[in-house]
Amino acid sequence: MRITLFGFQNGNFNNIKLLVLDVDGVMTDGTITINADGSESKSFNTLDGHGIKMWQRAGLKVAILSGRTFRADTAPG
Repeated sequence: MRITLFGFQNGNFNNIKLLVLDVDGVMTDGTITINADGSESKSFNTLDGHGIKMWQRAGLKVAILSGRTFRADTAPG
C-alpha cells in the first residue's frame, strides 16, 4: 500500500517550487503587541526564519501572506 500526503507518493516533494505561508496564527502564536507609540509588533520563532532561509538557499521561492496590512518599508528584512 502506498501512502500519500496531499497527492505526493512516498514523500516525493521534488516538484514543489513555491512555499506559501500564512503569517497570522501559523508563523506566529497569534499575539499582537501594541507598543507605546501605538504601532503593532508580532513575534516570530527564529527556527521558522531559519527554515525559510534554507528553502531559499535551495533555490526555491517563498510567499508570505497576511490578512492584515502593513507598510513594506517597515518590514524586517
